[in-house]
Amino acid sequence: MLFNLIVGAIAGFATRYFENFPNTILVGKYKMSKPEQHVLAFAILLLGASILISLGGRDGLPFALIFGASIGYFHKYLWDICRDQYKTFRTDADDDVSNEDA
Repeated sequence: MLFNLIVGAIAGFATRYFENFPNTILVGKYKMSKPEQHVLAFAILLLGASILISLGGRDGLPFALIFGASIGYFHKYLWDICRDQYKTFRTDADDDVSNEDA
């Protein structure tokens, strides 16, 4: 399961770097919008990750693969959310400490 999670996270992280790859293959044949390129690259990399997992002889748990890929793809947003929550928590904790001193 951990292997699936790691492979999924790598596939999700790599999506941003391979999003132009489907466009270069389909040049001149089909016009794709930018969001469609993101989804297609994500799907191709998840397919490759699942093939890698099956070739490795591991149990292919799709939830772990998708969860890892989501973390890898949205890591910047998740990091910002966690940082904002931490700042809010620290501010509330500092306010509680200053209220106790008064």
